Amino acid sequence: MKVKLYFSPQPLTEAKIRGKVAIVVDVLRASTTICTAIQNGCREIIPVATVGDAAAMRANLDRDSVLVCGEREGLKIEGFDLGNSPAEYSEQVVRNKILVFASTNGSRAILKCAASSLTLVCGFVNLSVIVDTVKKFDRDVAIVCAGKQGNFSLEDTFCGGAIIDRMLEGDKYEISNDAAQVAHMLYKNQSESVESVLNQADHARYLIGLGFGGDIITAATVDSIGVVPVLSGNKIVDAQKHKREGMI
Repeated sequence: MKVKLYFSPQPLTEAKIRGKVAIVVDVLRASTTICTAIQNGCREIIPVATVGDAAAMRANLDRDSVLVCGEREGLKIEGFDLGNSPAEYSEQVVRNKILVFASTNGSRAILKCAASSLTLVCGFVNLSVIVDTVKKFDRDVAIVCAGKQGNFSLEDTFCGGAIIDRMLEGDKYEISNDAAQVAHMLYKNQSESVESVLNQADHARYLIGLGFGGDIITAATVDSIGVVPVLSGNKIVDAQKHKREGMI
């Protein structure tokens, strides 16, 4: 099986992703926040591309059961219930809620992968359980870094390299493009300290300047959350709780 990595979703087409297992990576912060929300009992997460899409979705759902969530430039959107900090998604806030989620990069990357055979959401917080899940399938893998507005991001590429490193254990998978090779080399050279690498990223420094330094620590904690977020139709759910639906 072959493993490719994309520095951003920009080059993706339906033809490139169809039939593959897609792993979407947005370490700072959508992947981390989605995992946190699922761990804390939200019913489902509906990713949308724009603020307008989020508002329209809210209008069509039961207001008492819905939270509209997302950010632009790292900050909660005016009129939304929650931003994109995992610290906001406590059990008290999100349990049994439907979350309509519009982040700048992560939700768009997830939607771009909808034509895949399976789309999973991964960060450092659920790294091992995602890799273990992917290894159950005999399919090529596309690791899709959310990046930053179509550009390379250090933190997502670094996490992609960590995924690749674990997938190369055994003989089942092989690297099949230069981007995956670069990501793997980056991880192998810096794997001793996830947090220190994340802190060097442009977006991490930006978030720290906004007062979200704690989110960097949360996002760097490897295997702290044992959930498998999977895109099922237009919603993200925990695959481990929906095995009877035949997703995993």
